[in-house]
Amino acid sequence: MLAVTFSDYTTPMIACIAAAVLSVAASPQLHVDGTRIVDSQGHEFRIHGVNIPSLEWAAKGEHMDESVPIAFDKWQANFIRVPLSQDRWFGKAPDSGDDGSNYRSIVDSVVKQAESRGKYVLLDLHWSDCGAWGKDIGQHALPDANSLTFWKDCAKRYANRAAVWFDLYNEPIEAPWADWRDGGDVTETFNGKKMSYPAVGLQTLLTAIRGVGAKNLIVAGGLGYSSRLDGILAHPLEEEGGFGVVYADHFYPGWGSVEDWEPTVVAFRKKLPLVISEFGADPKMNPLDDPARRVLDVLDVLKRNDFNWVAWCFHPAASPCLIEDWTFKPTSYFGVNVLAALKGSPLLAPVRVTALPSATIYDGKLENGFQSWGSAAVDFASTLHYAEHASMRVDLKGDKRLQLGAMPFDGMPYKAISFWIHGGDNGNQTLHLAVNIMDREAGSVALPNPQAGKWTKIEVPFSKLGIEGRDHVKSFSIRGGTSDVEPFYVADITLVGKR
Repeated sequence: MLAVTFSDYTTPMIACIAAAVLSVAASPQLHVDGTRIVDSQGHEFRIHGVNIPSLEWAAKGEHMDESVPIAFDKWQANFIRVPLSQDRWFGKAPDSGDDGSNYRSIVDSVVKQAESRGKYVLLDLHWSDCGAWGKDIGQHALPDANSLTFWKDCAKRYANRAAVWFDLYNEPIEAPWADWRDGGDVTETFNGKKMSYPAVGLQTLLTAIRGVGAKNLIVAGGLGYSSRLDGILAHPLEEEGGFGVVYADHFYPGWGSVEDWEPTVVAFRKKLPLVISEFGADPKMNPLDDPARRVLDVLDVLKRNDFNWVAWCFHPAASPCLIEDWTFKPTSYFGVNVLAALKGSPLLAPVRVTALPSATIYDGKLENGFQSWGSAAVDFASTLHYAEHASMRVDLKGDKRLQLGAMPFDGMPYKAISFWIHGGDNGNQTLHLAVNIMDREAGSVALPNPQAGKWTKIEVPFSKLGIEGRDHVKSFSIRGGTSDVEPFYVADITLVGKR
């Protein structure tokens, strides 16, 4: 384990940390050179940092005075990303209490702490309001007119301070790429309410920032909650006399496998500068996925490819969490290895989980991240029930298959897959169950023929499927032995745990 004395992270240390930070040379001015971020001497700079949230949802922030120095000094981050709210910046939110002066002074303090250490802070417009001050404050599809007002004011305040970068808009959601860049009318659903507003494009925000004389480095995330990079190459932002634009990618469980993600970001970074400005994993995100192993896989990609990165996040309640509580103790599944990576220490191999309780794949609806990937015609809420749950009606005619898949997970903690099957009116279908490790079939077995008009429980041990103790299990499928298989029903599909 890491040799970390957690009492070192407590509040009494803050005064010592602050006292130790004396006059230091200001943060060197950086700029984009091709796909690299470099200083005035051409030396490449690598971003290794953490996100410190709370100012997006709280006008006074939460533990910002403690979090910032600990992130810089104890965790040795050279970069922090601070999410902001345009409404709180101007005192328009219900919790503001003034015209935003106190809020802006908190941000001023964060900036000064970065400057005094020769480090960097990325001010991120995280929450907006669809153009209506004080209403519907939160994460929206695209920026609005008030976002433009925010950036004109914020950029003027921190113009040309080398330590300060600007993240134009946290996570654009879904829109045409032309609207992402240049703006357009947007309709979205927010908190159950359908709303429309004229969106402002990221190019307009960039132009406004340059228009107030601010040359600061810019970060811009793409669509799909900053997970899509494909449209950026066709719609790049046009720099207008500043220090450059760096594009952002966010990556979380459920957004694709690490194996598929790596070549995408590597290929993009060969063409444009890139920072992975949010990533992480948490036991709550995918019950079938070991977050510690996923974090190691991601950190390995970041290290091997010399990526810029900022982990989410330095808060004990904004998942995925780097810290357990306000003693700043690192979480065992995420924080310990980000801390090690920031310090340049060896990463800790997670202990492999060997037994877990059973996990549901389908009980009237798909659970635990499983999705339907097959070609079969499937009614996932048929009128034929097993116990109190709906079943799925499956039609495999035409050599089709029922395939249920999820993010790759470790098969070690499970011993079998079980389900109930009903043969419909005629029964006696010839069926096979197969399993994939990643995208290759690892094994298959013939299933007992379903009975007509009757539910039968089937349990297939992983040992018979050839996946006992194996990792990266990705999907299960049922296919017919002939092309004219009659429809049948399946219910209560479960991964049988060893615990």
